[in-house]
Amino acid sequence: MTPFTPITREQAAAILSISLSTLDTMIGAKTIPEPRTVGGRRQYWHPDIFYTWLDQQLRGDAPDSAATTEPSPATLTRRNSRASETSTGIVASAQSRDASRLRKLNQDAA
Repeated sequence: MTPFTPITREQAAAILSISLSTLDTMIGAKTIPEPRTVGGRRQYWHPDIFYTWLDQQLRGDAPDSAATTEPSPATLTRRNSRASETSTGIVASAQSRDASRLRKLNQDAA
């Protein structure tokens, strides 16, 4: 068996070019596979699971399920009630921008 390095929340956020709070929102909205908790509080993704999900998102061939569909704007609100009105638009805009960047990167690599 080939050893692997699990992906941390910080690494996942960096790979997707998003903040940790946006990543947490995506996890809560189930738009990204949930990480596993290992050793107490640390959360990790197995690289095969994370990159399979990312590949499906970039190719646009994600299976029809709640775990891979885009969340409704109502699910993308921040926990901070003062910023909740503007955060939906900001999160949706950031996710759209990031998805566009990832598609371009994938096209350039092909």
